[in-house]
Order: sequence, then C-alpha cells, then structure tokens
Amino acid sequence: MAMNRSRQTRYRRLRAEQLEHRLMLAADAFMFQNPLDAEDVNNDGAVNPHDALAVIDQLNSGLVENPQQFLDASGDNLFSPIDALLVIRELNNRDETPLTSVDRMEILADRIDQFPQQVAARWTDITENVTRAIEQHRQVHDALRTQLDEFLAFTSENRDALALRLEEISHTKEAMDVYLETQLAGFSENIASIDQPVDPGNPGEPVDPGQPVNPGQPVDPGQPVDPGQPVAPGDPSDPGDPSDPGDPTDPVDGDLDFDFYGDFDWGTVNDPDAGMDELMEQIQVVATSIELPLAEELDPGVNQLVDMFEQQGTDIVDFIEEDQVASEVEQWYLNDGDIGDLLDSLDDNPQTASDDFGELVDQYFGDEQVFVEYIEDVADDLVIGDLISSPLVGVEGEGDIPFVVNDGEETWQLVIGGDTELQSLVETYAGENVLVDGDSVTGNEDVLDVSSMVLSEDVRDLASNLAWVDARLANILLGLLD
Repeated sequence: MAMNRSRQTRYRRLRAEQLEHRLMLAADAFMFQNPLDAEDVNNDGAVNPHDALAVIDQLNSGLVENPQQFLDASGDNLFSPIDALLVIRELNNRDETPLTSVDRMEILADRIDQFPQQVAARWTDITENVTRAIEQHRQVHDALRTQLDEFLAFTSENRDALALRLEEISHTKEAMDVYLETQLAGFSENIASIDQPVDPGNPGEPVDPGQPVNPGQPVDPGQPVDPGQPVAPGDPSDPGDPSDPGDPTDPVDGDLDFDFYGDFDWGTVNDPDAGMDELMEQIQVVATSIELPLAEELDPGVNQLVDMFEQQGTDIVDFIEEDQVASEVEQWYLNDGDIGDLLDSLDDNPQTASDDFGELVDQYFGDEQVFVEYIEDVADDLVIGDLISSPLVGVEGEGDIPFVVNDGEETWQLVIGGDTELQSLVETYAGENVLVDGDSVTGNEDVLDVSSMVLSEDVRDLASNLAWVDARLANILLGLLD
C-alpha cells in the first residue's frame, strides 16, 4: 500500500455497493475472528488505524491478498464492509466503550503498582494477590497471541480443521477469563475480612496499625477544664479530637478527589494511607459486581480448563506455553505436510509421539480409519524403490539424473530442482532403498517433483520404536512401505 497517497484519495468515501460486488472474488477465502480482540485484525495486541487499513485494502483489492489476518471482525464468517466499519467504530468510540470488570481491575492493579509501599501494610497480601492474578492473565494473553500468530501462518486448506484449532485457543482464553473473574470475586470477601484498627479518639476513623495513634497529653486532674471555656480544637488536651481539622493532610471523607480510571499519580494524593483504603474500596466494588457464569452455561471444554487452571495455580503460563500449543504432528496436519514431514514430527520421544497422534485423531478425525484414509490420500504419489543416478538417454550435458527403481520393473525420474537439501540426500542415499514423496508432473506420471525423501530403513526403525507404545501408529507407518 502506498503511503503517500493524496488527501483526496486517502479520505474518499467507500461505496458499499461496489465493495459487496468485489467480495464475490473472495468468496472462498477463509475468514476468522480474533478471539482475544475482535477488532485487532493484525493480532499485534492493539486496535489502531493499521487494523482498519488492513481490512479496507483487502476490500478494495477485490480478493484476499493477505489471508494471514483476522479479517472477520464481525464474526459472521463473511468478509464485508461491516468488518471495516466495526474497526473504525472502535477507533472512533474507544473512550466510550464500557469497561469490563477485568478491564477495570487491570486499571486498579496498575494503581497498586504505583503505590508507595511504606504505608498500609495490612493490604499487602491482597495487593500482591491482585497484581499476581492480573499479571498472570496478561502473560496468558501474550502466550495465546503467540499461538494466534502461529495459527495465521498455517497453510492448510481445510477450513474445518483450522476452525477447530482456533476454537481450542478461544476456549483457553475464555477459561482464563473465568478463572481470573473467580479469583477477583474472592478478593471482595478478603477485603471485607480485613480488620481496620480504630482510632480510640475517633471510633469512626480507622487507622493504619503501622502508624500508632498519639494519645496526646493527658489532662491534669488537678486542673479541671472549665466547662464554660471550650477547648480549642487544636488543643492536645482534648481527647475527643486528636487531629487538627485545619491540617490539609488529614483524611476527610469525600476529600479524596482523584480518578482511579484516568491519569493518576499517587504523588498528588495528600494522604496515601487513606488513598489506599479508597483503592481497596474500588477493588471491592468491582469484585462484587462480577457475575460468574454457571458451570452449565460454559462449554465442557472450558469447564475442564478452568478446573485444570485451579490445579495448576501459579504454573498456568507454563502449562499453556507447553501443553496448549499445537503439537508437531498437529502442525504437520495444519500445514498440509507431506509424508516426510509426518515422519519428522513423530521422530522424537515415542510416548510423546503416541500421545500427540492420539490427540490429533480424536480432535480432527474422530476415527482412526478416517485418519488412515487421509494418510493414504497424502501418500497417493508416494514411490518406494532403490535410488540410482544415471545420465538421461538422448540428453547430453545434463549430468546424472536421479531415478527410483522398484523391483527392477517400475522407474520414476526424480525432479529435485535447486533444493540443496534434497540434492545432498540424493548423494547420501545413492544405492539405498528410499521412500520418496512428491507430485506427479502433469502429463507424465513417471516423473515426480520431489518434496521429501527418507530411507525405508528409517521408517521401519521409527515404526519399531513406536510399536512399544502404540502398535496402531506403528502399523500405519509400516503400511506406507507396502
């Protein structure tokens, strides 16, 4: 996109009827919505003009030139001007968008981080729990955003499979939100349970136990106070008024004039101790306002994740980064990988390979036989035989050409191209029995455009290793050699 367009071009009005017509050209494109933030089209963690321009540029082009974006801001599985309008509306009205309970708690947690730590020791446990919960929630969102970047890079043409992976990420996000709200709701009871010490000179005013009350100077019983002469408010002999109301640092009800949801600086607060009390009241109000969903209102997968998060506790981020990411075999499937890629994804720890394979079959195929049929389809152009190199008859100056000969009866010419890794394998595997995957060249089934090459012996070794933990997977691999 050119960045030096004229003012007139940059601000010209989009004509919806023209755009709708152009969408016909993009009807087959896969459209997805960002589960973390519907208007964050490029998944950079913020909604800004770049998101609006990304949608508008795609609409104007008449086809989806860059599908690696979350263009479906509306979530209706279509790509239309509505998606651009939603992003623009979010940009224009971001200050008017109602804050969720989590949004407000995040803002209050930021206020805690700025708080002068030398006061209000009684709130230490609660403030630590609040900031820890919010920080954990942010780290989980960062981890999920990384997974979404990976999702956008998948090359599969299977929309249903991609939708299942995105649903998995969405469920994790929803479960983390519920888990956070559950923690926040509990903070309300914790705050209410804090016993605020009472100033004996003014029972209505709590004091920080770290700042003991000055009892003042006791009245001399030999010099009784004349009831006709009231004691001056600032007189320390008056036990009923230990503070001078003229002192501007005194906490006075209603005098804490600062906005917890706008720009804020603790340095402007006359009494940080009273300010912290007020902040705790704000946290309690937000926590009390949270309405937790009933278990039956949530997807079973979300409920299961919430239970797992409660068990994980402080290890949730590690759990999501390690156990909730797409496995290698899952990445193979979602990238439309070939047989060589499949073998690479399984050539690690046999137990891990078995577990990942089982999860792949359960999530994306539902039945093992369906997966076997998928493998057969992927291996449709697979050839097995001895790898030899020989000059091409009738062609001079081309050097040796690699061939695969099967039982001396069938021969396939291999097209390697400029792939240096494959060229190296041809030299290394010369004379060996190999399994070669690729696509038949149009018009000539005996010529194979190679995508991967592995030793047949390596496939047998891998199947043998897997047989100890997963005989069905081992048999599927051995079936490739038939």
